[in-house]
Amino acid sequence: MKKLIVAVFLGFFGTTAMAAAPNDKGLVCADQSLADQSGEIDTIISDQFIAFWFADGTALKSQWRRQNDIITIRSSPAGSRYATNSKTIEWTTRALVDGKTVEDRFSVDRQSLELSLARPSKSQKFTCELVDQSRAYDAMLEQTRQTLQNLYDKELAANKL
Repeated sequence: MKKLIVAVFLGFFGTTAMAAAPNDKGLVCADQSLADQSGEIDTIISDQFIAFWFADGTALKSQWRRQNDIITIRSSPAGSRYATNSKTIEWTTRALVDGKTVEDRFSVDRQSLELSLARPSKSQKFTCELVDQSRAYDAMLEQTRQTLQNLYDKELAANKL
């Protein structure tokens, strides 16, 4: 089931290269290694998918989260100005977690659209799709949210309460 979600997610919208500056473009990404594992729904929701919209020199991060029984989309800039060169786009985000500043370092290969995330506790690789219109980007975020909600609802179906 998870492979199907990722296949639909990555195959539905596709563009092959980020030819120019990243401004006014987005990346919607999935961690393929998590898709191949059978995992807990909360891990799938919080760790398997991530998205970024590039505007005015910053990367706006969007992630899906579960609040009780509803899947939501949360977006935040987190002070993430990006730097580019001919091969990569890189940026760092900082967040306050349990009173400590946690730093995530992101790097996108501009040819393959592979996103690398380095955290103090772990690292991840994501396969990304380029979206070059904000309306299409918003539609992809919502489509992914709905797919995750449907998956979560199936898990709830056996419950009596």
